[in-house]
Amino acid sequence: MERYGIIDLGSNSVRMNIVNVYKNGSYSLVDQAKVMVRLSEGLADGGTLKPEPIARTLNAIKLFNQLIEAYGVTKVAAVATAAVRQASNASDFLDRALEEHQMAFEVISGEDEAYYDYLGIINTIDLKDFLMIDTGGGSTELAWVVDREIKASVSLPFGSVILTERFLSGDNREKGIEKADKFVRKAYKDVPWLKEAKGLPVVGLGGSLRSVAKVHRGKDPLSNVSLHNYRMPGKELEALLTDIVNTSPDKVSDLPGIGKDRSDIIAGGVLPLKVLAGYVDLEQFVVSGNGLREGVFFNRYFKEKDLPMVVPSVLDHSLENVRKRFNVDNPHTAHVRKLALRLFDALKELGPFDESDRILLDAAGHLHDIGMHIEYYNHHRHGFYLTLNARLCGLTNEEIIKVAVLVGHHRESKLKEDLERFKSALGKETIEHLRRLAVFLQIAERIDRSESQVVDDLSVTLSGEEALVRLLSEKDTELECVATMRIAEDFEKAYGVKLRVVRG
Repeated sequence: MERYGIIDLGSNSVRMNIVNVYKNGSYSLVDQAKVMVRLSEGLADGGTLKPEPIARTLNAIKLFNQLIEAYGVTKVAAVATAAVRQASNASDFLDRALEEHQMAFEVISGEDEAYYDYLGIINTIDLKDFLMIDTGGGSTELAWVVDREIKASVSLPFGSVILTERFLSGDNREKGIEKADKFVRKAYKDVPWLKEAKGLPVVGLGGSLRSVAKVHRGKDPLSNVSLHNYRMPGKELEALLTDIVNTSPDKVSDLPGIGKDRSDIIAGGVLPLKVLAGYVDLEQFVVSGNGLREGVFFNRYFKEKDLPMVVPSVLDHSLENVRKRFNVDNPHTAHVRKLALRLFDALKELGPFDESDRILLDAAGHLHDIGMHIEYYNHHRHGFYLTLNARLCGLTNEEIIKVAVLVGHHRESKLKEDLERFKSALGKETIEHLRRLAVFLQIAERIDRSESQVVDDLSVTLSGEEALVRLLSEKDTELECVATMRIAEDFEKAYGVKLRVVRG
């Protein structure tokens, strides 16, 4: 096993991800660390990093080194962004970091920063065309993505700390906000391609923009699954941004999701998004929990594995990674998934079900036995919990919950108490729809009762009031026939037709 330490030294904070890469090729985040160092504090005054921010940052690097040693990190990638990029005394700081703490930082360009952000998003959110914005402390990166490739990008020399120090630190805050708005708007007008991205979803990353989502999601009962890929309508976003910008720093931390360590710069952090929303007629805002650090990891990981920088399918890549992490990447899992989809394709009119249901069933087929990672007893319930919390990418929060419901119903056992907190959000009709869909998974699991793929395939004939399933195999399939017929009553209850299973 390899263990990576990915460090991102920004203008406002320094952060580290520790990621395990296992022998089977899967990977998982095992720890995160963050220290608010405000390295760019005072940078606007003379263009140099000041002694106090430097001291705070070097102390944070010292703490990170202790974590690196404790975890036995084998590979370290450390990058520095806007504050170091812009400072005239950057080399002095970098020399101290190397001499005092053996930490060698790569100072990346604004374009590289945008590229790593893009890698973090494109490999974990299933969007084809979008506009990306990353507001840091000292810079704002924009990227225009078309057909999953960067068409254009730019790094603008302002962020939460810079805008706060330049415009929002005086007595007349209202006037300062107005000046900051005009300043950002003028910068956007100088980006020739920005208007062409009008109407596209906007994907936001960075601590300030994640804070916006944290405030909003308190109103959304489905939001507690993951902040990553959390979505907001444009009108609701603009109203919320206006509230945040117009709330004084001593009051804004009262909003759930905005910490006191960010309250003095949050207005400057969200202003670039607020101006952008009006500039491109934003209709949907998507929050990314992944960005620069994940992009740096993917860049190294994919190169080492000789894989393309952009995964062909976000969902397929994520499902494969989760299967391998939880040791369910086996022939039984693949076979049950295949059989469940065979049943779906032949009987979908009974639902009726559509392509979105097929995608959910497919994902649940991949993960139906994930709960075995904990224990055989109640593994359907363990699977429900793990699916909710395994950080599945390529699905919305609502879709993740639906897949979890299917996984939790892949056996005939009940899942009543686990569903309580989602009942009002999903609604009774949706839950019943998913329970009926899960019957296909239950049958497929029964057909591979011995987990030895005795049944090669199946054929299904729907006629009148009967669904006839033939188990195709050159071997004896009596066990599989008997096991499957035990849930014939459940099938009839779900679909109103009888189930008959015979040897082919």
